[in-house]
Amino acid sequence: MTEPGPVRGSWYTPLVSALLFIGSVGAAHEDSGQVLPVLVLAGIATLCLPAAWWHPRPAVLVAGAAVGAYFALGLPNGPLFAVMPMTAFIAAQRLRWPALRPVILPALVLLTTGLAVKAIVHEAPGHVTAWQALGVLALTLGGSLAGLRLNDRKDLRAEQARRSATEEQLRMAQGLHDGVGHGLAVIAMHAQVAMHVLDKTTIPAEDDQRLRQSLDAIRSSSQDSLTALRRELAVMSSGTATRAPAPGLADIRPLLERVRSGGLTVELPSDVPQPSELPGEVGQVVYAVVQESLTNVLRHAQAQRAVVTFRLSGGRLSVTIADDGVGAQTASSSLGMGIAGMRKRVENIGGHLETPAAASGFVVNATIPVPS
Repeated sequence: MTEPGPVRGSWYTPLVSALLFIGSVGAAHEDSGQVLPVLVLAGIATLCLPAAWWHPRPAVLVAGAAVGAYFALGLPNGPLFAVMPMTAFIAAQRLRWPALRPVILPALVLLTTGLAVKAIVHEAPGHVTAWQALGVLALTLGGSLAGLRLNDRKDLRAEQARRSATEEQLRMAQGLHDGVGHGLAVIAMHAQVAMHVLDKTTIPAEDDQRLRQSLDAIRSSSQDSLTALRRELAVMSSGTATRAPAPGLADIRPLLERVRSGGLTVELPSDVPQPSELPGEVGQVVYAVVQESLTNVLRHAQAQRAVVTFRLSGGRLSVTIADDGVGAQTASSSLGMGIAGMRKRVENIGGHLETPAAASGFVVNATIPVPS
């Protein structure tokens, strides 16, 4: 992890930075010749604290150089000793050690070089300067270790949160499998039993054919749905299962045949666009819109006929599903979630979905931009 976004806790660094700056300037008030260099170097050094939240690497280097220059000029001791440890502490919360090490070591070299120049050029007591160098080194490394530790704890909490979310997702997936999966399996079983009983029953040939088509559609649809459900749950459970391609344009005609087998007349006055003409994502959304619309017709519209129309022109694909059922006023309360889901999917790829008023029945129209 390197230089992520802003972190909670960064609010206090401007205050600490201001206090360090004021303390450093105050330490030089007795010597007017030192005020200007103190203002400049202390200002640069203390600004590195808030900067370390967003740009940790350059902030550490600049802090080391500014504090080292401060000492090399023989400026008075003061709160500026705390700048390097605190900058390292903040930077370590933003970087891993391999990313922090290449800048923390040169920064410490610059700082200790400044202290050495102070001892040699400005004749500061050698033993005092040595203890100062050791103290700054120890505090800087300690601040780095503390920041890295906080970073590790933050990552651990995030991982625990992700794990809890995954466990809850798996629990919901298991409940979905136990409920919906069982229901689909029972539907398929009863359809099979009904077809077996039908073989021993004498009914008019026309009704027999229609009944067999309906039962076969129930059986195949429930089995397909159960297979898809188990496949998706396998992906959720392991994260390693191969996800089957989502249905697209090539699956629309089989979808219409399954709907027709349920007794609804479905007309297709225009050709379905070829999968090669549209991106796969657009085809998947188009399939979902047609599937959901026809499902709503079967469940709520009390319709006898539906018309699915495609129109590809001017870089836009228009898909319209119209029926001759009860219309929006009667069906709206039960169609709401389906319409909302379709609209969201269409808008996610830059299109829009509307349900224009019709003289009778219900109309769904989706318009989707098609990249050239």
